[in-house]
Amino acid sequence: MSPSLRIVRYEARLLWSSPAMLLAWLLLLGAGVLAVLQGHLSIEQQRHSLAGLPDIQAADVAFLKRRYPEGTDAGNVGYYLFLPTQHPPSPWADLAVGLRDAVPVAMKVRLLGLYSQIFDAELINPTPAAAGRFDFAFFLGLVLPVWLILLCHGVLGRDQEGGTDTLVRASAASLWRLLLIRIGLRWLSTWIGGLLLLGLALLVTPAQPGTEALAWALFMGAYLAVWAALCCLVVALGRSSVWSAMALLAGWTVLTLLLPAALSIWNERRYPVAEVADLVLVQRQVMHTGWDLPKETTFERFFLSHPEWQDTPPVTERFHWKWYFAMHQIADDAVRQRVAEYHQRLLQRDALAATLAGWLPTVGLQRGLSGLANTDLVDHLRYLDSVTAFHDSLRAFFYPRLFEEQGFAPEDFGRLPAHLPPLATPRWPWRELFGMLIWTGFLLIGARRLLAGRADIRP
Repeated sequence: MSPSLRIVRYEARLLWSSPAMLLAWLLLLGAGVLAVLQGHLSIEQQRHSLAGLPDIQAADVAFLKRRYPEGTDAGNVGYYLFLPTQHPPSPWADLAVGLRDAVPVAMKVRLLGLYSQIFDAELINPTPAAAGRFDFAFFLGLVLPVWLILLCHGVLGRDQEGGTDTLVRASAASLWRLLLIRIGLRWLSTWIGGLLLLGLALLVTPAQPGTEALAWALFMGAYLAVWAALCCLVVALGRSSVWSAMALLAGWTVLTLLLPAALSIWNERRYPVAEVADLVLVQRQVMHTGWDLPKETTFERFFLSHPEWQDTPPVTERFHWKWYFAMHQIADDAVRQRVAEYHQRLLQRDALAATLAGWLPTVGLQRGLSGLANTDLVDHLRYLDSVTAFHDSLRAFFYPRLFEEQGFAPEDFGRLPAHLPPLATPRWPWRELFGMLIWTGFLLIGARRLLAGRADIRP
């Protein structure tokens, strides 16, 4: 057996021989199981709520059928009927909840103004979103690096502090090889622990083995490799194990908490967006102003963007549904450009965050996993686009019945359009993975040169 293999066997036996270490591993895996179950229960609750939407819609339709057994004006149905839209979670959303705790995943839409309905749903309490969800992505991004630091910070310093460094140097053909073996074993064992938790997730969540599971496994290994390489670099400085632990924990604080927060604030200031409440206020002001305008003025504005209805029967009554819905259409048209700019700014923020994620592994991990799980900003904007398309189909369905005064027959309930949720297509984090591999290589090169530059050892 080669000397390197003997060292690997000895170090592996030493790593797992302590009962305290086995207990610590059990506690770590227990925390990982809790993270998997926490994320699963959160998304499962959403699935349960979404599954009840068809029954709610059926009850609303049955009520209106009983109320108008002979049919009615289309405006009555357009005003009182709520039609559900939903954003079903992907099978992998249980492991990376992402924005699904902070944005609406279902909306009940009426024929009224679209943007007030969308943005009313988005006015949420930001406190839960800021706290974050303890799911598997959180566990992988923040907890496992701390565990790896605790395992690796004293791989060389404890030999010096215990007076066995001379014996270790004499028995090891290369201190650099010994450092790689010791930290490599700890990286591998931590990765295997993560893979066991990933296997558990495949059993308890709808996620299935396949390409996505392989991507999760590789991404996890690459991210942990960055932290293992950082441990190599700090340990190679030759300081005490306590100093190494403090330096690594300080680096963890900066890389996982401070730097991502600072970059997020800079991103928001670089691409400021309009407040949602301001958009809702403008839309409602235009709508409420319409009550004081002559009907002719309202319809002139409406026909500018919808000339196909200008030859329909005029409104002579004090109130008519098509006048009411024309005001809602005008209010939407008044803020449409501002809403488009709002979404464009959000996409610019996301593009900048994607660029930063390629250079900062901690940001890259969260973006990569939420992209794989379809729980990021891009996926939410796709859902909003699907709601807009559905609302357009509602207007296309109701406007002929409103403006040509066709009425709404009971059988028209069966012809109502249905919402089509966006397709859940994973976004593969190749750029983030490549960035992690580059960081790992640079950190290992730096560690090797530090060892080579120390005069008291043979590298």
